Amino acid sequence: MAARKASDDMVSQAQTVNNSAIGKAVAVLGALRNANGPMTLTAIAEAIGVAPSSAHSILSHLLKESMVLQVQDKRYELGPQVFYLGAGFARSTPVYRATWMELVDAAAELSVTSAVAVPWGDTFLVLNSHRAGRTNVAMPFGGRVPLDASSWGKVYFAWAGVKPPPS
Repeated sequence: MAARKASDDMVSQAQTVNNSAIGKAVAVLGALRNANGPMTLTAIAEAIGVAPSSAHSILSHLLKESMVLQVQDKRYELGPQVFYLGAGFARSTPVYRATWMELVDAAAELSVTSAVAVPWGDTFLVLNSHRAGRTNVAMPFGGRVPLDASSWGKVYFAWAGVKPPPS
């Protein structure tokens, strides 16, 4: 819940701070990311605070780049290009390249879930996860976990040499 709130706060800040064309496009992507399903043009325009004609212009450009898709009833959702770019980020992260296969092997051997995540703001961004054995723990990639969350926080603060925030 706290991770979603942090994500929502960052999207809100991006929407109000940056009125450039790129800022508005990022705001559209953020609105679609946080939506519970495909959004109408009107809902997108309202979410980012622009006129429907401006939202339509932005969406037209994003459609051409496969950053968004138009689905049933002229609604919009994130497109495959967003995943493709995000996967490039994950693969280029040194910790991911250096440890992923070893984590998969360890998860299989110990019947646990393994995950690779990087700090982003006051959360961890999950780059990938592997569920092995009979574990009930599922960690979706692209998800966010608060920095001070249980064992995640303990490992992070110990590794970073930073004093954890007071409980």
